[in-house]
Amino acid sequence: MNEKKEYEWKFHKKNSKGEVVFRHETGQTLKDVVKFFKEKEIDIVVREGGNMVWVYFRGQKYSYYYTTGRWSPFLEGKYPNKHFHSKGVKDFHDRFLLKVKEKENGYSKEGDEAKEAWLEIFDAYDNSGDYVYYNGKPCVYMSDGLWISKDGFEHDDRS
Repeated sequence: MNEKKEYEWKFHKKNSKGEVVFRHETGQTLKDVVKFFKEKEIDIVVREGGNMVWVYFRGQKYSYYYTTGRWSPFLEGKYPNKHFHSKGVKDFHDRFLLKVKEKENGYSKEGDEAKEAWLEIFDAYDNSGDYVYYNGKPCVYMSDGLWISKDGFEHDDRS
């Protein structure tokens, strides 16, 4: 994997306001990026449609676009208002990730996978949007007196 030493900005397009937009291409492939993070023992989840990987590091979560080196910290329930630039995956790791402090109770690959599983279960039992609210969260009846929200179990009628 060849990491570029300097940014190589090239004309990309004109935006709706007629302003010129430049773009930096890293020249790195998904295979390069996966190999790099695997060697560093950093968890990632690949989102191939957007040439993006979720990076989980020290309890924090980042979106990293490997074709351009753009990245942003994950903001729960929000679209990031700013993306940052790196020259490539090594630059992203060395210049930004290594400076991050550990975040307690932060994001993890396993936590996000569990959340996705609860969403799938919730959707499977969601029969029309008629919800009962427990702990301020909309819940659906699963079975045997168990009520679930998109975050997990909320109430057990049996107890």
